[in-house]
Amino acid sequence: MRRLNCILAALAAAALLLTPGCTKKERAKRVIEEEAGGGMASSVHVADPRAQSQLARGFHTLEQNAWRWTMAKFTVQVRVPLGAAQRGGVLRLKYTVPEVVLKQWTSATLTASVNNTALKPQKIDRVGDHVYQEDIPAAAIPGETATVEFALDKTFKADGDQRELGVIATAIAVEAKPAQ
Repeated sequence: MRRLNCILAALAAAALLLTPGCTKKERAKRVIEEEAGGGMASSVHVADPRAQSQLARGFHTLEQNAWRWTMAKFTVQVRVPLGAAQRGGVLRLKYTVPEVVLKQWTSATLTASVNNTALKPQKIDRVGDHVYQEDIPAAAIPGETATVEFALDKTFKADGDQRELGVIATAIAVEAKPAQ
């Protein structure tokens, strides 16, 4: 069994090393980061069953095996990537706003904080795919994990659905800023 685990780990490392579009140094860094992760990821895809434990609160059940509706407030736990505590990081939330939502809202504001450090808000005033992206100060991510909290100032209810609905989330990630 131990030999099988070693083989699987070697195959996973080899797959990461063969990732296209990365330099050898970046690929090696990814392998080290993944091995050090201890099960918690710095990038959370809401459809990934392994990510379920990192979706702390404010997410509805998985839909179409790809995305989840959020509530007005939603929280994710992430692993702080190597180097982020020294250089700072970048927070990214990939989400979608359907037309039916903006018909009720006209516009809304999305706010975010990392370990209780507020980041710049984003105004939502168009339908479609969005990316919330903001820099995270190094002082906000000194440890191994971080709590990322999002809040919408408006939600809506669809016909026949009593749930509080915010946006359609697909992925949340914290990345280290590149070395200068």
